[in-house]
Parts: sequence; structure tokens; C-alpha cells
Amino acid sequence: MKTQSLRTFLILASTASFTETAKAQKVTQSAVSQSLKALEKDFNNTLVLRSQGRNQKVTLTKAGKELRDRAKLIVSHLDKAIEKIASMPKETVEKAEKAAPAPKAAKKEKAVLAAA
Repeated sequence: MKTQSLRTFLILASTASFTETAKAQKVTQSAVSQSLKALEKDFNNTLVLRSQGRNQKVTLTKAGKELRDRAKLIVSHLDKAIEKIASMPKETVEKAEKAAPAPKAAKKEKAVLAAA
């Protein structure tokens, strides 16, 4: 499952329109439809009901409403993690190696090698 698919689904859930979702994502309606189909396959459930007619609107199913609520949290947490981690000072390999204590297995291995 792709994060972008969840983002697309959230826009679709909000707009109830493939056209508006495609415009917001700057993709084709076909891409929105394919993204939705992939999610429905991943969850093995129907997420939206499509209306018939020229201005095809969607209505969320119970599974779609559940996914919408959970996807909001997932995407929010992911965005916060990305923001937090991206703003952290970058460490060099040397700093990371000095900061991290050697694992017990590595210490035992060094002791065995030294005794040999």
C-alpha cells in the first residue's frame, strides 16, 4: 500500500468526486480510479459506492468511513514524523558509531578474537 494512495483516498472522501480529486492531485481521473482499486484490493473490501450519471459522485461505505478515519491518523502521524526527522541535525557515520554502544554480541566477538 502506498501512502499516496491514502492521501488520494482522503481527498476523494472529502470531495466525493473523482474529477475534483484528480484536479487536486494533478493526476488523471483514471489514476484516481486505479489508486482506489488498489486500496480496495489491499483491504479486500469496497470503499466507495459510485453514483451513475454524468457527474459521478461517490459515497463512502462503512469500510470506506473506517479507512477515512484511520487514514487521517496515519497520514497525520507520518507527516509529523517526516517533519520531525527532516528537521533533526544530520549525523555523520563517525558520530553515530561513537554515540552507539557496541552490542553485546560484538563485545563477545572482540573478546574471542583477542583471546585467539
